[in-house]
Amino acid sequence: MRVSRIRVIVVVLALALICPAAHAATERELLQLFAAGNVKWLAEPLLKAAQEIAQIQNPGSELEKFHGLCLLKVGYIRLYEGNADQAQRYILQSVPRFEAALRHKPKDIEAMFGRAMAYITLAQMGPQLMTRYAPDVDLALQAMDGVDPYHFLSIEAKAARGLVLPAQLGGDPAKSEVDLELLLQYEPENTEVLCWLAVAQSRNGHDEQARATLKKVLAINPDHLRAKKLLQRM
Repeated sequence: MRVSRIRVIVVVLALALICPAAHAATERELLQLFAAGNVKWLAEPLLKAAQEIAQIQNPGSELEKFHGLCLLKVGYIRLYEGNADQAQRYILQSVPRFEAALRHKPKDIEAMFGRAMAYITLAQMGPQLMTRYAPDVDLALQAMDGVDPYHFLSIEAKAARGLVLPAQLGGDPAKSEVDLELLLQYEPENTEVLCWLAVAQSRNGHDEQARATLKKVLAINPDHLRAKKLLQRM
C-alpha cells in the first residue's frame, strides 16, 4: 500500500524517534520499507505509533487514516509471519479507523483503499471469512469507484479482489494480471503490485514469470516477507 510523501516523511521522523534501528537508515530506505509494510522490525514501532494516536482526542482524518494504516501493516506482518490470529485481530481493528477517517473526509481514496484491502485480506484467510467479508469487499470497492474508478488505488484494489474471490463472487485472475501490468507501467517498483502480479501469473499458469517477478521484489527489498513467503510456496 502506497502512502503520500508528506505523511511518510512525518512517519519517518516518528520512526526515527521510536525505533533505534531507524537512526541508521536513510529516508529513502525507510520510505521503501514503510510502503512495503511487511518488514519485521517495523511491527513494534507501528504498534507504538498506533497506541499514541489512540490517546489523542479528536485526531482528525489524517491521523485516523495513519492509525488504520499502522494496524493494517502490523496485520500484514503477522500474517506473513504465520500468526493468523494476530493478523486477523489487527486487520479488523484497522477498519474502524479507516471509517473514522472517512467520516471526516468522505472521498479520501487512500482511506477507502485501506478499508478495501483490510476486507480483501480478511476474505482470503479462510472459507468462513470469505463468506463473511466478500459483501464488504464489494461495498468497499463500489465506494472507491464512486469517487474515481480509474484511480491507481481503485484499479489495484479491484485486481486484488479478482485474485482473492472465486469467479462467482467476482474473481477474475486473467483480468487482474492485465490490470496489474498496466499499473506497473506507472510504478514499476511498487512491491505490493508486483506481489499481486506474481499471484496472478501463478494463478494463470505462468509460474516461471511469477518466480521472476518475486525475485524482482526481493531485489528491490530483500526483507519483503510476502515475496519470500510466496516464493517458498512455488
